Amino acid sequence: MNKDLANKIPNFNEDRFVFDTNNVVLTENTITTSSIIITKKWHCYNDCHRVEALDISANKDFYFLLGTKILEYLFHKKNSIISIKNSNSTLHYIKIGDQSSYPNHFGLQQNNLAYNYWPAAIIHRYPFQNAKVMPDFHLVHFDENKSCITETDWKTRDCLQISGNDDVMASIAELFLNIAHPQNDLDEICLETAAGYGGVSATSVEVTFWLPNSIGFSANF
Repeated sequence: MNKDLANKIPNFNEDRFVFDTNNVVLTENTITTSSIIITKKWHCYNDCHRVEALDISANKDFYFLLGTKILEYLFHKKNSIISIKNSNSTLHYIKIGDQSSYPNHFGLQQNNLAYNYWPAAIIHRYPFQNAKVMPDFHLVHFDENKSCITETDWKTRDCLQISGNDDVMASIAELFLNIAHPQNDLDEICLETAAGYGGVSATSVEVTFWLPNSIGFSANF
C-alpha cells in the first residue's frame, strides 16, 4: 500500500481528495501478497435457490490497495493481477478489470484523468442494494483456457475476476476506499444477488468483505 497516499485522505465528510494519473501511477502488472484470504461457499434462498458466495478477509491496508488498483485500471486501462500466497486461501488470484468485455460504444475512445473521492461512512452493510448497475464478481479459472465442464472443474476455480463498466468500477473503488478509511467502524460489508439484498449482477457470486476482529474474519490469519 502507498502509505504516503493513504495519509493524505481527509476525514469523513470533511473534504474531497482527487485521485489522478499523477498520484495513481501505473505499477507492475502482478503483485504478490499473503495479506488476504478468500474462501468459497454456497447457501440457499428459500431452501431451493443455491447461490455461490465468497468470504474475503483482509485488513484496511489491503482494501486501500484494492481501491487504488481499480483506479489504476480506470486511469491506465490496464488489467492487473494479485497473486495470493496465503496457504489458507482457496482462491489464489484476483484479476482486476476486463476491458474486452466492456467496449466503448461504436469505437468511442475515453480517457479517465481524475476521480473526486469524498470519504463517507458506510451506513449500511448492504451498500449497493439500490444500485442501478451492479458490479461483476466472477469466480473463474486463472487459466482462461481451462474449461468448466465437470464437477471437478467447477470446484477448482481459483480466481476472482472484478469487472464492470467505468462507473461501476469507480463505485467499487470508492467502496474499498471507504472500508479502508481509519474512521470506518463497519466490519462486515455484503454484496448479494437479487435474491438477497442486492449489490451484484445476476451472474455474479455474492461477496462478503470482513475486517479484523469481525465475526466472519478468517481465524487462519
